Amino acid sequence: MAAETSRKCTCLSFLVKHRRCVLMQLSVCLVAAGVLGFGLIGVPTIREYWNTREFIPTTCTVEASVLDTNSSVSCRHTESAHRGGLGHNSSYPCLTVRVVYRPQPKDNGGDEDRSTGAVLYMTYYSYAKSPTDREQCSLYVCSHDRQHNVDHVLKFRDSHAKIGQRFACFYNPDAHDVTLLKVTSRAGLTHALLWPTLVLLLGLAVGVSVVCRCQVTDKVKELHYRLRRPNGAHDTFTQIEFVRLKPNIAA
Repeated sequence: MAAETSRKCTCLSFLVKHRRCVLMQLSVCLVAAGVLGFGLIGVPTIREYWNTREFIPTTCTVEASVLDTNSSVSCRHTESAHRGGLGHNSSYPCLTVRVVYRPQPKDNGGDEDRSTGAVLYMTYYSYAKSPTDREQCSLYVCSHDRQHNVDHVLKFRDSHAKIGQRFACFYNPDAHDVTLLKVTSRAGLTHALLWPTLVLLLGLAVGVSVVCRCQVTDKVKELHYRLRRPNGAHDTFTQIEFVRLKPNIAA
């Protein structure tokens, strides 16, 4: 009977330890995912939101578009981290889309009818990565497959480079020659920061819960050992309690 009880206790202890290991692994994975998500999504989103926070919505009309098919823009495609962060050279064709728009009167010297010409960029990232030694490129795309880059540029040309085409865009009141097709909104910034933060906090909560539970379990085991040793003898605390209660029992 004692052997069976000991075997059950050993099995239960193994299951408890296994569950703790699983929870700690889950905690580490969640924390790593939260940090990785914040680094890959949160930080770039913060940077893009900060640089485009002053952009003002307007309506752009395509005035001209030029696709340079004779030469390509060189870029370096970075491989994933598990390959050591190495990369190789790639290229993409340069598409320049020129648009006209009407800034707000306060940004246009009070003239409501005067239009301003500018280069349209897909995002602020495309604007920041555009080469400065040649015609500005409206779209930056740099995958390891050059044909994929070409297809992506052609798709953008078909959707946003037709002469006379009108669509919503954003202009910089401090630099009227730059317009963006997309900017990061506050809602987008909130989502980019909220979900990685929640995953990170959840992982920390799971880890702290496991550690606290382990500490409580260790204290309970220590107290149980002090109150009742394996040889059946009671420790000093139990004897003191018995002596203190003995007169009441005799009475």
